[in-house]
Amino acid sequence: MAQLAGTTSYGGDDIGNLVKITTIVRNEADIPAVRTGRAAVLGSHKPASTLIVGGLSNAAWKVEVEAIAVA
Repeated sequence: MAQLAGTTSYGGDDIGNLVKITTIVRNEADIPAVRTGRAAVLGSHKPASTLIVGGLSNAAWKVEVEAIAVA
């Protein structure tokens, strides 16, 4: 999630520009940690959010996050 903050600032935007986040976790047991990380990065900003428990394209990954931001 910290990479998400860095990516949005690269283009001159910030976390407030996020309008949608899709989070995919491989293991349901990781959901509390993902939620903690998301809250730490997003603070009070609440973009639309979808959480999926399922397979990931890289077996080494625990979580994948896709984000949409508007300028």
